[in-house]
Amino acid sequence: MSTISRFTCPICLDWLDDSQPIMATNCGHVFHHHCLGWALARNGDCPCCREYVFDTTKLYFSAAPYNRTDLQEANDKAYETIEKVLQERRLLQEEVEVVMNRAKELREIQEIEHENLKNYFARVEEQYRSYSRTLEAELSGSQGICQGLIHSQGILLARLQELEAMVPNETQLSTAAKNIPDETSATEGHSRSDEHAQNCGNPEDDEQIERIRLLWNLRHDN
Repeated sequence: MSTISRFTCPICLDWLDDSQPIMATNCGHVFHHHCLGWALARNGDCPCCREYVFDTTKLYFSAAPYNRTDLQEANDKAYETIEKVLQERRLLQEEVEVVMNRAKELREIQEIEHENLKNYFARVEEQYRSYSRTLEAELSGSQGICQGLIHSQGILLARLQELEAMVPNETQLSTAAKNIPDETSATEGHSRSDEHAQNCGNPEDDEQIERIRLLWNLRHDN
């Protein structure tokens, strides 16, 4: 049994095939014979365009025969194609979701790393400021120490000049130093010196002798 695909009767909406007589009106529309007879019995107009029907023609279709098996196979093949497309679409959608989730995770990781770097730089900057303040404090203290040392050096130089002024020249200093007993002589005659100091000692003379000895030692050390 042959069939005509994709053509239906406008009245009953059933397939137009060679199993039933098919009629065409003078306006060109095609119907089943019994459907068209029923419509024309009510009025003489075409059911599609409402044009007056004054002539009908019987049609005969010649087409490649179809059978239900071929049609079912075609339907199955079309269904498989649709399922394949839908499956590919689902897989693509899943891949898109995976990529989007990964991008979201990377964005969150990037935000966390940015925040960590920001905190790290803040800590480094605070440490730098603290270290700078410590160095400034140490530098200020060092400057005070240096100024104190310079002041002490000035005092010592002034004192040295005073001591040098007390001894006019090297000859007098040498002569005075020779008159001062050394440590050995001083040890041997310790009791004698004490006795001499008790009898005729003068504190001012002792101080003068000590200053002369100090100057003599300083010059010979240099």
